[in-house]
Amino acid sequence: MKRNLLNNAKIKNSFRELCEIFLFYFDETIGHVSLLIRPENALDHDSGKLRLLKYHPIWFLELKDETTINRIDLEYCNQMYLAKKFVIESKRVKKRTESFQKLGETIVLILVLPTDLDVFGGEVLNLLTKKLIEKFDKTLYHVIESEIAKLEIIKTENLINKIKKGDQIKAEINAIINLTFGNIFHH
Repeated sequence: MKRNLLNNAKIKNSFRELCEIFLFYFDETIGHVSLLIRPENALDHDSGKLRLLKYHPIWFLELKDETTINRIDLEYCNQMYLAKKFVIESKRVKKRTESFQKLGETIVLILVLPTDLDVFGGEVLNLLTKKLIEKFDKTLYHVIESEIAKLEIIKTENLINKIKKGDQIKAEINAIINLTFGNIFHH
C-alpha cells in the first residue's frame, strides 16, 4: 500500500512537472495573446514552441455557436499539443466594429505533455475546459482586459485596477488547475 501511494505521488508530481498549460485568446487587432502560461518559463528561449502554439490547427476551426466546444490534438517532437477552443461571454469593447466576435471572446486552451502521458491529457483538458467555462464564463474577459492594459506604456488608475482584477482571476484559475490535478491523481 505504501508503495502504491509513493508511485501515485511520483506520477502526480511528474505529470505536473512535465505538463504545460497555455491559455490564449485571439484579439481582433493584436492577434494571439497569452492569458496564462504554466509553468511561467515554459516559453523562455523557445520561439519554435510559441510559433507552434500560434499556428496550432485549433485556431482554424470555426465555432458554430457559443456553446460549441472543439478539440484538436497535434503530435510534434514526442509531445502532444491537446487543444480546445471555446467562446466566453465578454463586455469588452472591441477595437474593430466589423469584428466577427461581437458577443464573445474566442479562447484556446492548450495542454502540452509528452506522448507517453497523453492518456491523461484528454481527461485533464476536458475537466479544465469545463471548469473554466463554469466558473469564469462571465469574468474571464477581465483577464483579457488586464493583459491589454499591461501593454499600455502609461498606466492610469483605471488600467491599474483592470490589471489587479485580471491578476486576481488568474490566481483563481491557477487554483482551479492545481485542484484539478489533485482530483485526477487522487482517485
